[in-house]
Amino acid sequence: MKAGGITVVATYIFWIYHEEEEGQWDWSGNRDLRAFIQLCDNHGLYSYPRIGPWAHGEVRNGGFPDWLLHKCGAKNVRRDSEPYLSEVRRLYAEISRQIAGLRWRDGGREIGEKNQCRVAADKGSGPGRTTQAGPGTSGAPAGRCRL
Repeated sequence: MKAGGITVVATYIFWIYHEEEEGQWDWSGNRDLRAFIQLCDNHGLYSYPRIGPWAHGEVRNGGFPDWLLHKCGAKNVRRDSEPYLSEVRRLYAEISRQIAGLRWRDGGREIGEKNQCRVAADKGSGPGRTTQAGPGTSGAPAGRCRL
C-alpha cells in the first residue's frame, strides 16, 4: 500500500464483531484494533478508524449486535433517544480505551476517528428523514446527536 502512494488506512470497527454478547468485549486476534493501529504505525502509515456505531460496510444489521436490536427494538436504533445513545456511549468508551496513547495528539499516527452518528429526530422530521452531526457535516442541528 505504502509503495503505491497510500498514506492513510481507514478501517471500519464493526460493533457486532466486538460485542456479540452484551457486555462481553472481544478485541483479540483479527479483532485487535490496537494491534492494527500499531501495525499501521510500524509501517509508517496513518490510521483513521471509522468507529460506527452504524457501518455501511456490507455487514449484517449495519454492524449493530443482535442483542442491541432486541434491547432497543429495530425501529429505535439510530434514534436520538435512550437506551440507544447510552449503548453507543459505551461503545465509544470501549474504542477509546483500545486506542489510548495511539492518537496523533499523543504522538501516535492515528489521525482521527469518523463516527457515523446519523439519527432520526424524535420530533418534527417526518418518516425516514435523518440528520447528521459531527465534524464536517453541514446543516445538522446543533446537539442533534447527544453523545
